[in-house]
Amino acid sequence: LSGRRLIRELHSVLGLWCLLLVLLWAITAIYFAFPGPVNALSDVLAPHGTPTRAADLLERGIEWLVRAHFGRSFGPGIKLAWVALGLVPCALVITGVVMWWHRVASNEMRRTAMKQQLESAGG
Repeated sequence: LSGRRLIRELHSVLGLWCLLLVLLWAITAIYFAFPGPVNALSDVLAPHGTPTRAADLLERGIEWLVRAHFGRSFGPGIKLAWVALGLVPCALVITGVVMWWHRVASNEMRRTAMKQQLESAGG
C-alpha cells in the first residue's frame, strides 16, 4: 500500500465503522441539550402521573441512552474504548487534511514552482 492509499483507506474505515457510535453520541447529546420534547412525550404517555407500559419503556430507554453516552453500563473496558473512539474525530480531521493536501495543495505548489521555473528560464 502506498502512503496515499493507506491514508485514504484509514479515513474510510474509521469513518464508516465509527458512524454508528457518532450517531449514538449525537442522539444522546440532542436529548441532553433539548430534554423538553422527550419529557413532554413522557407526560403524554403517563397522564396525571399514572405509569403506563409506554412511559416505562421510554424511561428505560432514556436511562440506557444516558448510560451508553457516558459509558457507565458495560464496565471499565468500555470507558477505555470510549476514550479511544473519542479520538477518532481527530484522526478523521488529520487524515482528511492529509488527503486534501495530496490532492489539492501539493499539486498547486507544483504548478506554481513550474510556472516560476518557466518564467525565470524565459526571462
